[in-house]
Amino acid sequence: MSITTSTFLKDYNARQRDILATEPALRAELSTLGISDVQADYDGVGDSGQIEDIRYLDASEPGRFIPVDTSTGRRVEDLLYALLNLRHGGWENNEGAYGSFRWHLADGTLEHDHNARFTDYSTSTHDGFEVAIGDEP
Repeated sequence: MSITTSTFLKDYNARQRDILATEPALRAELSTLGISDVQADYDGVGDSGQIEDIRYLDASEPGRFIPVDTSTGRRVEDLLYALLNLRHGGWENNEGAYGSFRWHLADGTLEHDHNARFTDYSTSTHDGFEVAIGDEP
């Protein structure tokens, strides 16, 4: 049995949506740890990208960060990657994209700022050998 690109993408997207479905339980777990907000930054370029930093803010002491165990941290990272890939698939390709997440656990809201990089160019076309004022060195 061969797997087509269409089948692969369908299965991949279904798996990403399954990960997103864990959000309520993960939010409850983080809240019981005394975390008020989760902040994360990501950056991609040249066909690779990563979530660079995830910070867990202490609900009782603003400005203080709480460490979380590896398993919980991995699930948060998986959740953010799933959301990023579903919203902006290919975000890591070519010039890439960068952005941030801020997840407010108390009300379950999420702020996601995404910045796509791209290459642009400007073209000038000239006929003949005349030089207009401003074109001179």
